[in-house]
Amino acid sequence: TADLALLPIDSDLVLGVNIAQIQTSPMWKDFIAPRVMTDEVKAKLDEFKQKCNIDPLAVVKSASVGLKDAAAGKEGVVVVHGPDKAKVMACAETMKATPTSDAKVEVTQDGDVIVLRPKSAGPDTPSVAFTFTSADTAVIVVGPKATVAGVKAVAYETIQLKDGSLP
Repeated sequence: TADLALLPIDSDLVLGVNIAQIQTSPMWKDFIAPRVMTDEVKAKLDEFKQKCNIDPLAVVKSASVGLKDAAAGKEGVVVVHGPDKAKVMACAETMKATPTSDAKVEVTQDGDVIVLRPKSAGPDTPSVAFTFTSADTAVIVVGPKATVAGVKAVAYETIQLKDGSLP
């Protein structure tokens, strides 16, 4: 699919998941949910739902993942289909404008690129950065390349917008 063009060509792991479909399967109920949906994860999801009025498990329909083990650490790209760009960008704006005292992540924005950086990391080591390439498709860069420039490189290399902007 078009998602593969966005993933690093030298990925050690390439994975495509139809999240909407797997959540309706017995495998999700019996094997995945009990291991993934810990009390801590549920609490974080509930907090996110309350702050942003977005249920990630309901809005994310599918994802394509390309990850590799690089010298600077684990890195990769995730393409997520389903979330509404306007709602996610509004949520990022809310989180940026009203950080809580116990927030573990700093949210910054440069145009249409959102960067989420652990507060314990150095200024040049963000862990996740993303943008939208359509109204319901996000491109997420993970690891040392998770910067505004890193996200733009992934999006621009593939989409090659004539005016240099993101859709």
